[in-house]
Amino acid sequence: MDSNEIYNQVISRFPNKIIPDLLKAMLQEACEHVANSTIEDTDKSTYAIIAFGATIPPFKAMLEAAFHNSNSVSLNYRGQTFDLTPETPYLKELFSISDGLQKLYKDL
Repeated sequence: MDSNEIYNQVISRFPNKIIPDLLKAMLQEACEHVANSTIEDTDKSTYAIIAFGATIPPFKAMLEAAFHNSNSVSLNYRGQTFDLTPETPYLKELFSISDGLQKLYKDL
């Protein structure tokens, strides 16, 4: 199973969700790592969600440290540039996603 198939399986679990480009890039990277693993195909979308969730706490800590010294951050990630502030709407959502992921993990 390739990373695009895994990504599409993950996205299908959130049919009404619009995913901002930064989060999409983070999820795509998680799917690529899982696609290159030895995990059984039937489990790959689940592990991609877990891998994505595991990136949130360090990402949040990195941004909080940067915002401590500045009101904005320009992040270059996977060939894209994202201009972020503490008020960026999807960052607030990203920082609260961990609660939703914990529920999802329980449902797996």
